[in-house]
Amino acid sequence: MQSTSKQLTPLNIPGYARAGFFSQTESTNTDALKLLASPDATAREKLGELSVLATDDQRAGRGRLDRQWTTPAGSALCATFIVRPHASTQPLRSEALRWLTMILALAARQTLVEQGVDAGIKWPNDLVVGGRKIAGILAQLSIEPTGEMSAVVGIGINTAMNPSQLPFETATSMAIEGAKSPDNLELLQALAASFADIYRRFAEAGGDASAPLTSGVSLVELLRLHTITLGQEVAVHLPGDDIVQGVAVDLADDGEIMVRDPRGRVKSYAVGDVVHLRPAS
Repeated sequence: MQSTSKQLTPLNIPGYARAGFFSQTESTNTDALKLLASPDATAREKLGELSVLATDDQRAGRGRLDRQWTTPAGSALCATFIVRPHASTQPLRSEALRWLTMILALAARQTLVEQGVDAGIKWPNDLVVGGRKIAGILAQLSIEPTGEMSAVVGIGINTAMNPSQLPFETATSMAIEGAKSPDNLELLQALAASFADIYRRFAEAGGDASAPLTSGVSLVELLRLHTITLGQEVAVHLPGDDIVQGVAVDLADDGEIMVRDPRGRVKSYAVGDVVHLRPAS
């Protein structure tokens, strides 16, 4: 898991087969996808069911719609979780992998709240504080050389950015929001523990987002509780320049966002259908 151009420090994180922190890298998602595509079966097997790669100096990150995502060194935590459900004795069905974005969103929200930041989930892949973006998530599927489906799900959390370093006006950071400001390794440990906990409880429920987790509450119920998009007036930008305006009224049991238009009609939209979702102006 180490190249000649960058240093990877191994970490011991309970619940993870492999974990490491890059001193610098172009993209942790790209690094993870390269590992999954490796022809070396032994190297892939060492990734187990869960592994994680992270850095606080990412030089060429990408978000949804291939938008560039870069930050000053040390100002953000970038982490990518490698999920290989086929490595489990009770593997998830491939269709359940679509929930990984939401699982990481819930884990990140919990981690931020523990640090004193009252974050909420903006469907489908952002975390916001007072309407300002503090983190973004990108999930990508991967077919390993042997044909098994795996996934990488990456997150970038603005940690130590000051106002002059923010990438856009509607962004914020943990430092700006008055967080306890742990170092990035401590933050990664907490985030990884939360992600593994929610993921494994979801897997124990058979990958059914409507089934109660060990806490007695289902994954989709947790999402409804913490998704701040619900109840907001939104504009859904669809391919072909079509725009649907209405009120986001609920999350469907399959994770789609349900929007009621001005005529009272309710339609659901999948992540793959939505180009952008924002408060309507």
